[in-house]
Amino acid sequence: MEAMQTFRAQLIGTAFAFERSARDEDEGIEAPARGLGGDELTRTREARLALLARKYEGQASTEDVARIHLLTERLRRLDPRVTEGERRAAQEVVESLERVTLAVTNIRNEFGL
Repeated sequence: MEAMQTFRAQLIGTAFAFERSARDEDEGIEAPARGLGGDELTRTREARLALLARKYEGQASTEDVARIHLLTERLRRLDPRVTEGERRAAQEVVESLERVTLAVTNIRNEFGL
């Protein structure tokens, strides 16, 4: 049980984004610029990890579970498994294959194959 409390104490030291902003304002610390993908990604991962720890400790509220879902969606948006560029590349490959298939079909029809 002591190990869990130690782990919990380490998580408590990692503030959620809203807790950080309130603490930073009190201490006069300027918040980092938004839109820095890596920094926002790291903060989102940390917040989600802390909530997941609470969930698996059995201490998560319904609100915590909802926040986990929101943070999961934010992570998927910030760091997608398949990027938009990869989707475009795949679409270009499909279009190229369709053009080749049409050309082969035309050649077969032309030569009666």
